[in-house]
Amino acid sequence: MTKALTIRYTVQSGSLPNGIKLDPDTGVLSGSAGFDSLNTGPTWSSPDAGSLGTFNVGDTFPTVSFSASSSKTPVRFSLASSQDHLPWGLRLNPQDGTITGSIAPLKQRVNERKSFRDGPAWTTTFGRLVSLTEGMSANITLSATPISSRTIKNFQVVDGYLPFGLKLNATTGTISGTAANLFTRDPFVDVPNLPIPAWQTVADLGTYNEYSGVNLSLAATPASGRSMVKYVLRSGYLPFGLKLNQAAGTITGTIANLHFRNEPVYYDSTKNPTFSATVENYRSSTTLNLPNGGSVGTFSRGALVGLRFSVAAGPGKQLKNCYISSGYLPFGLKAYINPSGNRSLIDIDGTILNDANRYKAGLGTYTFTIAVVDQADGNFLVNTSYRTYTITVN
Repeated sequence: MTKALTIRYTVQSGSLPNGIKLDPDTGVLSGSAGFDSLNTGPTWSSPDAGSLGTFNVGDTFPTVSFSASSSKTPVRFSLASSQDHLPWGLRLNPQDGTITGSIAPLKQRVNERKSFRDGPAWTTTFGRLVSLTEGMSANITLSATPISSRTIKNFQVVDGYLPFGLKLNATTGTISGTAANLFTRDPFVDVPNLPIPAWQTVADLGTYNEYSGVNLSLAATPASGRSMVKYVLRSGYLPFGLKLNQAAGTITGTIANLHFRNEPVYYDSTKNPTFSATVENYRSSTTLNLPNGGSVGTFSRGALVGLRFSVAAGPGKQLKNCYISSGYLPFGLKAYINPSGNRSLIDIDGTILNDANRYKAGLGTYTFTIAVVDQADGNFLVNTSYRTYTITVN
């Protein structure tokens, strides 16, 4: 069997004259070379090269039309490069080659074309306007002549600052006011010469313990002809629980418990609540001896459970709360402080329910930890004890 071969023709390098095309199947060149096939481009008709005239700002530019002929149409007109610019306010129509418009004000012309800003001419002499000392008044009038038939719109400060106390009238160009007192103008003030109050209260206000009540009065004598406005903390902090009366200059309050301040705290476990070694099953009138925790018994689903744990609070404290800190009780049981009002008794009470849809409702041994918390009245310091037990459901 003979395999057919297909030959394709293409231009390997260079380019065909404009208007000539190559048939890739036959290799035939066809068409006719265009007028600008040799990059001759359009031919200018008018106007001749040279100046289009001299105009002033605000003049209306007479319409100028450019024309050119080409074997290809249409012809479009544009500026030769991005470096070429028409005066601001004029535009070139790329379709018909006309330039129209009015020469716009060049006041805001930028310096990108190495031109200068056109603006008013100063008539006020450049340099020092006046020499002032603190407290002296000033009344200076600035003047400038606008270009052509324009008027001065406003005066403004474009760099630097006027002395504190003076202001510029943007409409009239006058600088007026009184040079303000710059007594505190820099950080190198001679502090002894400032009219500051003189402290009468000594620096050491005393030493106090936690929970101590504090009632201090600060006293300072103002400078001559002046009066005290307020007392403030310039730096640092008052101990937690104290406050400063800014008007009266008094420091009052009770220094709060700073147990959680940033220093080591040594925990005294002897002050923790203590569990009794015995656990009472008050449903069956039996007692278990569990000095270190352990199993409180085995119960069936549906069984009524009543377990009582005895706890003693630390010296001078009372029990505040109890909860299961880890693990789970069988579904249907709960732990709480005995409702009789005897806060030294913790009960686990309820009926073990049989609900396959409940989490932890199945058979097996449940491990749980009881946490009891005590606290002295008016004291934020609390102590907590823990004991771990198990209960089995069969």
